[in-house]
Amino acid sequence: MPAIYSNRLAGKQVRILELLPGSRNESVKTRLITSDLSDGPDFEAVSYVWGEQTVKCQISCEGATITITESLHDALLQIRLPRISRQIWADAVCINQQDLVERNQQVSLMQLIYSQASRVLVWLGRDCGEKVHLAVSAIDLIYESCISYAQAQNLNLAECMSFKHLESVRVVTNKSLDGAFDKETWLSISRFYARPWFERIWCAQEIILGQHGIILIDTCHVTWERVGAAAAVLTAQISQPTQYSSGHRQCDEAYRCVSAAQLYFHQGKDTMLGNLETFCIRKATDPRDIVYGLLGLQDCTLVGRILEPDYSKNTAEVYVDVVMAAVNDGSGLRILSNVQHEDSYRQKDHLPSWVPYWPRQRSVSFLDRQTWYAGGQQAAEVSFPSRWEMAASGIVFEEIVSVSDIHPTSLDDYGSLHPFPDLMLALWSEVNTSNKSGEPSRLSFEALCRTLTGGHTANGEVVYQLDANQRWEFYADYVAFIDHILQSTGQRNTREEYDMLVVLGAYSVLKKGLWV
Repeated sequence: MPAIYSNRLAGKQVRILELLPGSRNESVKTRLITSDLSDGPDFEAVSYVWGEQTVKCQISCEGATITITESLHDALLQIRLPRISRQIWADAVCINQQDLVERNQQVSLMQLIYSQASRVLVWLGRDCGEKVHLAVSAIDLIYESCISYAQAQNLNLAECMSFKHLESVRVVTNKSLDGAFDKETWLSISRFYARPWFERIWCAQEIILGQHGIILIDTCHVTWERVGAAAAVLTAQISQPTQYSSGHRQCDEAYRCVSAAQLYFHQGKDTMLGNLETFCIRKATDPRDIVYGLLGLQDCTLVGRILEPDYSKNTAEVYVDVVMAAVNDGSGLRILSNVQHEDSYRQKDHLPSWVPYWPRQRSVSFLDRQTWYAGGQQAAEVSFPSRWEMAASGIVFEEIVSVSDIHPTSLDDYGSLHPFPDLMLALWSEVNTSNKSGEPSRLSFEALCRTLTGGHTANGEVVYQLDANQRWEFYADYVAFIDHILQSTGQRNTREEYDMLVVLGAYSVLKKGLWV
């Protein structure tokens, strides 16, 4: 045990780091104070990215010299006060990282630590010539525009930022901020939201659980409320061909603000599986932390805490625990929708085929989580004969007759050898043979279209719930998608393609009429 840790923490005990006063040029001096969260100690929690482990700095703690990462050292220098001490909690020092028992116990307290902290101090890092003051000023302007709209509509900020009102907020900010930002400012905004903190798994629960967040970047600071609200508005601009959005289209990295908006909108608690599906794309040095870094967000009122941190287990064991826990918390077999293994998946800690590898980037997105059961919902019949086996009862209702590679989401990624056109035409040929008239069937094409899109529009709307014109527009959009593929691959030489194009032409003419 390192000299600064005199005892192992237990129960709700935590160590508070007393950051002693000093000037910017003085070395950092600290003391550790053991407190119990049940006593309501006054402290601020620090949220930061550990950064490169090879770059170390030294500070004094309990009279001893210890090494910490450069990122934490920079944060301590920035938040240290010149005349009075500051009580903070920073995981790298306040937890004995070499003691697995204590580490497990402290990770299980993260929910209490960050929710009881008076403030969460988020350190984004130094200004490396990025002119962060421009980004902070722009964020303030966007936020003030949101506040003006909220006051005019007699709404609070949370209501103003809801998806119900966000489109109206976007329109208002377009008018009030049109031309307010030059290219240099947009670049600064882009780099602000591209900071690594917005991508890390631990940072998600740290800012969501906090009562009040302050974002610190170099010598600038801005509230999390402002950063989150601005991110939400910027995200709404992404697909809008407006003058306001044209500036940040010049720097595509500005789209990183989507991550910040996702954090800002994530209010309340979800199941463990729900949080994993939302945040698993975030990064962690230790793949086990994709799970453990979100435990503080799970709703324990549903079935109680069903998973505890245990760093003595390897990654495969932790991910198997997740499946078992998800089945037991009422999520049924939904977790199997997250299984997207590569051919070499067995090289990743020898995972069973039914266990998702969470750090893997998803190749496909999920359909709506809402499901309907005509016969009523029944619990899945699932058992685990051993830790590495799952047994589930079900009904065979169809047989898979062919598979293909997952096609890219961007039309620009299609090439002449891509399998999707062949698959689409093969399906069309099979569907259309059921038409007794021998003529290409519009209804068959609509059925195929709904099947391949899951019956949802690009905005997540259910096709059957659209009015007639909206449905025809949906089919026409899909026609344009297919036509683009056929043109890009030069596949217009078969009877199936000719029949399909007859139907496509009807939709194309219709769409032109709709837009006249």
